[in-house]
Amino acid sequence: SNNAAPASTRGRGSQSNSAPPSSTRGTGVQGSRSSSASTASQTQQPQLRGILFPLPTIKPKSQPAANACGSQPKDLSYDHAAEMIRLMSAKAKELNIPICICIRDRHDNLVAHIRMKNALLGSIELSCQKARSSALFPFPSGDFSMSPGIELSNGIISNVRGGLPLITASGASVGSIGVSGAPSGELDEEIAKVAVDMIDFILENYW
Repeated sequence: SNNAAPASTRGRGSQSNSAPPSSTRGTGVQGSRSSSASTASQTQQPQLRGILFPLPTIKPKSQPAANACGSQPKDLSYDHAAEMIRLMSAKAKELNIPICICIRDRHDNLVAHIRMKNALLGSIELSCQKARSSALFPFPSGDFSMSPGIELSNGIISNVRGGLPLITASGASVGSIGVSGAPSGELDEEIAKVAVDMIDFILENYW
C-alpha cells in the first residue's frame, strides 16, 4: 500500500500534467492565427488603400480667358506717334528729303501731323489724305489706283503711294501713316515703312 499510488490517482495525475485539452489548444492556435492575420491586415491596409483608393489629383481651376470675345487693339497715343515721327524724320534727313508726316488712328482720328523745314506746302494736306486712305481701308494708298474712283469716296482720299496701314503682328490695324514730299511715291513709302516695321515694338514700349 505504501509503494504505489492507486490507479485512479495515477490516472488523474497523468491527465493533469499532460498537454492542455484540445479545446484549449484550439483556442491558442486560433488566437495566434487571428493575431497574425490582424497584424498582416494592419501592415497591408495602407497599401491597399493606396492602391484601391488613390488620393485624387487636385488640378488648379482654369482661369477664364481674358477678353474671350477678343481684345481690342491699342489706340495710338502721342508717345507712339512721337517715336514714329522720330524714326521717319531720321530716315528723311539721311536721304536729305524734307517731308510732311501724318499719323491717324484706327478710327481715322488725327494723332500727329508735322511738316519738316522746307517741305512742300502741298505735301501738308496730301500726307493726311494718304494717311486717311490707309486708315479707312487698311491697305497701302498706292493700291487704290487699281480701283478708279475710290479716291472720291469718304470725302477725298488718295491713291498716290506714301500711305501705309499700321498692322500689328496679330493682324490688327491700329492706324496709318501718310508721308509726302519726296520726289516719288516710292520714296515716301520707303520712309513710312521705317516706322511701320517697328509698330509692335513701339506699341509695347512707348505709351
